[in-house]
Amino acid sequence: AGPLTQRTVLDALEERYRSRGKRRVTAVHRLDRETSGVMMFACSAAAAGKIMDEWQEMVNERRYRCVCLRSPGARDLEDEGTIDLPIAYNKHDVGFVPTGKDVDSIKVSERAVTRYRVVERGAECDLVECDLETGRKNQIRVNMAHIGHPVAGDPVYGPAKAGPIKVGSAEAGPAPIDRLALHARALAFIHPFTGEEM
Repeated sequence: AGPLTQRTVLDALEERYRSRGKRRVTAVHRLDRETSGVMMFACSAAAAGKIMDEWQEMVNERRYRCVCLRSPGARDLEDEGTIDLPIAYNKHDVGFVPTGKDVDSIKVSERAVTRYRVVERGAECDLVECDLETGRKNQIRVNMAHIGHPVAGDPVYGPAKAGPIKVGSAEAGPAPIDRLALHARALAFIHPFTGEEM
């Protein structure tokens, strides 16, 4: 592989298990390429099938942290709250919350529920923890942008502002964010075979 080839975590795991003569690896909980954090992989077809079939029942928690900007005119986030809005996707697979006349013309929209809590407030942005009740594509990014608090560094749902965004406290000094400031912090689930909480 050349220097421009982008390897995925799945590529690395498959290579590792293949070199040990082991089984096939399947991604059962993925993240967008720009999002960092916890992912889940299954090391057998049986495990992958069971996890995918029982995902809603076995997963107890999906927690993310993100840095959210404040759009001009947006009200400050409450200390905690719930965003319960449908998400639809356009022909380019970009999510949005249908409003006004869109509601009648949208054939398919799915309920999307994000619970959030402000962890720390800053001058221009907030550190926010989000728990997903549903798991729609780009759910946090769509929900937070819709209420006027897009995730910093978001090239799709964020502000059309050039250059990296500076965040940080006066003591630490500002640090640039030049990537999507979204991190999958925790994934809690019941093991599909042992019943153990993980």
